[in-house]
Amino acid sequence: MNVNGLRDKTKCSRITQWCKIVNADIIFLQELFLSTPEDFSFFKKQWGGRVFYSPSLSNHSGGVAIIFSSRVDFKVSQVKHDNFGRCISLCCSVNGSPLKLCNVHAPNPPAERTKFIENLYAYTRWSSPVVLGGDFNCVTNNIDRCSTTQNNSAFVGSTELNRFVAEYLLVDCYGRMHPSSPGHTWSCLNSSSRIDRIYLPREFKITKATSTPFPFSDHNPVIVDFQLPCTPKSKGKGYWKYNVSLNDSDEFCTDLRMNYQLWSSLKEGFYSKLDWWENIKVRIKDLAIRHSVKLARIKRVHSKDLQDRCLHANSEEIERIVNNDIEGACIRSRVKYLEDGDKPSACFFKMEHDQARCKTIQSVRDQNGIVCDKVDDILRIFQDFYKDLYSEQASLNEKAQEMFINSLHKRLGEEEKNSLEQPMTLLDIWNVVSVSAKNKSPGSDGLPYEFYRTFF
Repeated sequence: MNVNGLRDKTKCSRITQWCKIVNADIIFLQELFLSTPEDFSFFKKQWGGRVFYSPSLSNHSGGVAIIFSSRVDFKVSQVKHDNFGRCISLCCSVNGSPLKLCNVHAPNPPAERTKFIENLYAYTRWSSPVVLGGDFNCVTNNIDRCSTTQNNSAFVGSTELNRFVAEYLLVDCYGRMHPSSPGHTWSCLNSSSRIDRIYLPREFKITKATSTPFPFSDHNPVIVDFQLPCTPKSKGKGYWKYNVSLNDSDEFCTDLRMNYQLWSSLKEGFYSKLDWWENIKVRIKDLAIRHSVKLARIKRVHSKDLQDRCLHANSEEIERIVNNDIEGACIRSRVKYLEDGDKPSACFFKMEHDQARCKTIQSVRDQNGIVCDKVDDILRIFQDFYKDLYSEQASLNEKAQEMFINSLHKRLGEEEKNSLEQPMTLLDIWNVVSVSAKNKSPGSDGLPYEFYRTFF
């Protein structure tokens, strides 16, 4: 991602926030222009993870960096970089898989660009698979470029780059996933081209490759999802939770109320109202998921439409979308409010990450005291525990129960007993629901108090 300078603290903060929003594990940055130790220190603090930076000694390249998310398990054994802030490479292992990460910013003058690409071999002479990415300032085919003027200099360096890619058995991620789509990442006046690319080894499984709108630079970032050869077994999805933004959707609210009228007529077919309500909550969940998917699809289409029309002319609207994602990160990090004008820093996203990490059980002890950290073993231990807990063989310690009851000295008065035994009224329920904390669910069904306050 070519960021076009990070010396401005506001821009630096916004870009690091955006990087956290896209939830990337490893990011290649070009043209940072962090000319002072104070600039670099501020950027590093905003990001929160490890940063490997090759500064520029001139005003032409701006420097390149490879940054890691704090959740990534990696070890770096060797770092190489040039003296011009145009190339940095790391020999490392990521989640146990050896990799060579190489981030480049090729020169714009054609002659310098060709020589630069020819010298890339000096930064990739390790036995590990190569991941190559950056701003190459050249295109490799006619689809990559659209211009009203004839300029063959954009292809200078493509022969050397294609040779390098072929020798290391790499593939252009976006080109493989979208062979007929231009996916231009840079535009200026009447010209646009795809000069920002990511190359991966052919044996890597690429699941997604996109060029996304970006309001902070004249380059669009390229985002690639792929699986490492030794990727650990992924965990399943967490429990479902209602998307409270649906309360602001007139379409969803109308749909829910209409369906609820139909569902209310089904009460006679259930053994009890409680069984009926449990069934209704499942129906509400399915309806909410369908509407959430629809809203997410509309958001993606709208974002892509902004990119296709004109990035700069719609930068304010794109930034609004980014701000909405930032506010979502604040909610997921359990921050109760976001002061107007006070945008989240690295602290918000660290809190979000910590919340997710705390919800994940890393290891447990089985009944023999042995620590197990594999997903299948953890699930088995929990299943056995609750199976034994709720089995018919579970016995009650009557002696302990009697000791506990006898230790209680406070007793309810007659008036208090009568009050507690009165039937629950709608006013009693509303008094509880109306003052309950936001973003909290009264049960395991995922329906928060905001839902009940809206449809009470």
